[in-house]
Amino acid sequence: MSESIAAVIVTHNRKELFFKCLDALFKQDRPLDAIFIIDNDSTDGTPELLYKKKIIETLPNLNINENQQTKNIIKEGSTFCNQKDVEIIYIRKQNDGSSGGFHEGMKQAYNSGYDWIWFMDDDVIPNKSCLLKLAENFEFSHVLIPLRLDINGNVNDSTTILYKKPNILSKLWSFSFGTFKSGIRIEDIIDPSTHVILENFAFEGPMINRQVIEKVGLSAKNLFILYDDTEYALRIQRYNASKILLVSDAILVRMLAHIKQNKSNNWKLFFEIRNSIAVTKKYYPRKLPLIILKQLRISISSISKLKTFFKALKSSINFKILID
Repeated sequence: MSESIAAVIVTHNRKELFFKCLDALFKQDRPLDAIFIIDNDSTDGTPELLYKKKIIETLPNLNINENQQTKNIIKEGSTFCNQKDVEIIYIRKQNDGSSGGFHEGMKQAYNSGYDWIWFMDDDVIPNKSCLLKLAENFEFSHVLIPLRLDINGNVNDSTTILYKKPNILSKLWSFSFGTFKSGIRIEDIIDPSTHVILENFAFEGPMINRQVIEKVGLSAKNLFILYDDTEYALRIQRYNASKILLVSDAILVRMLAHIKQNKSNNWKLFFEIRNSIAVTKKYYPRKLPLIILKQLRISISSISKLKTFFKALKSSINFKILID
């Protein structure tokens, strides 16, 4: 009997991107058994459009802030799905960021008994064969990672690729949780016959077996954004739960990878600084001064960023990463 697979999508106010991602999931060569939609209190018409398209049968009460859940079955042969019935579980909840969304999605899919859970943000599109390629590697690892490309087909995956081996000084200064992979060439990364073991991943397409969750627990729920995926990857390694395997012919496209990030986004900078310090303190306490110095260097370009740095640094002192 084949193993069951559920996808988890976390979305917030990105209706157009979300529906492209959802459509790609319905059209996978290997069909899914279920899709968990975790809606972090979208106000852009996402639930209304889901209801209009009959993907969900009942519209949630948009004035209620507590978790609301509705289930539906998309039948084989429908407009969306032509291979097999797919269960849709829609959960509308308060917006506690992507970390809260992935925590909730992981909990719901795990408690529902699915063997494999496939995680993604609403701004990615898996290629039609992506799930099939991941599934072909079930025997090799319990954590499988697709290769992320930008919309032009260029590799856009900083967590997995190192183009040249850094010198000792650059590695110390750029310390960021084992993303350096000495000796790996770009040719190895994109060769599907080469099994590349990773030390880190983003919640943009990882496929995780329930045995890993049994061993290490759920993802952190209170980081809001950034580093919840890094923390989970590090926890997997600490518990020796599984190797993390890149499946380079399983392709996932990052739709927003070409858009330059707004460097003045101080609210995101706050979580970048606080969460990087919190994760470093948990896994690499000796390197805490390095990460603080690195974040200070990033923040000294403006007074507002410097204020954000000290605010985040103060917040990190008593901040605890919540697993459950």
